Amino acid sequence: MKTILVLTDFSPRAEVAANYAFGLAMQIHANVMLYHAFTMLEPPGISQRSWATEDYFLRKDSIATTLSNLASKLVNSIDPSIGQFVPKITWASELGKLTDAVKNQIFADHNIVLAVMGKHGSDPAARLLLENNVNRMLSTGACPVLVVPDGAVYRDPAQVCFATDFSGSHMQVLHSLSSLCTHFGSEISLVCVSRGDEPGRNIPVRVQNFLVEASTTVGYPKLYYRPVRNRSVVGGLYRSSQRGPCDLFVIVHKVQSRWHRIARGSITRKVIDRVGVPLMVFPEMMASFPIF
Repeated sequence: MKTILVLTDFSPRAEVAANYAFGLAMQIHANVMLYHAFTMLEPPGISQRSWATEDYFLRKDSIATTLSNLASKLVNSIDPSIGQFVPKITWASELGKLTDAVKNQIFADHNIVLAVMGKHGSDPAARLLLENNVNRMLSTGACPVLVVPDGAVYRDPAQVCFATDFSGSHMQVLHSLSSLCTHFGSEISLVCVSRGDEPGRNIPVRVQNFLVEASTTVGYPKLYYRPVRNRSVVGGLYRSSQRGPCDLFVIVHKVQSRWHRIARGSITRKVIDRVGVPLMVFPEMMASFPIF
């Protein structure tokens, strides 16, 4: 069964993300898996052989108790008399880097359609940690990542903004996104940022071609084109998320060279920093795009 993976560090922001993911799972009839990756420091003066095994299992047991408590809290937050779908919640934890354990174990054994994590604080170290975690998850090419801002409360995404350049790979993203929006009857606005000094008001040919193909191959009825004029891509996307009704913002993450990231910074990170609504990030290249 399709499953939403919730990555948690047990912080208040991570709990906000877990609540949001649980609400989404209820609506799309998906299960939930809570996951925590942890590290262990070697005590000074003690050989690794003498402490590692015992401490590892003690740590695992402690984390399992915390994850179990979080699962109970999520289930107890709903009224069972309403008769809604209640996701099955499982949990796991492992020593090591986030993506290593997730790629080798979780994705191999579960149909993960989405990974969810909370948005970290505003200090540089927290932003860097979030960017690294998002990039690591996207590098697996296994599923999109949903970043939930602090304080977000789940509500059905009636208005969805999809930032696109109308390239061919974005059609596959639109297919996947429309399968999610079908659950809610959402309106999808195709947001395209162009320079403010570009002349003309006619819809560009590439946009027309994309819309025609989308109407025939995707067939989603509530699809709209929303051009935004701004000299900055990030500024235009932020403006779009602020001015128009938007419950969910969607972008596609393109892999950039290391020197491009150093010189100009990651567009994904900048959008995460500025957009104040839940942000879904699709990898540009995926073996298969999820059906929600």
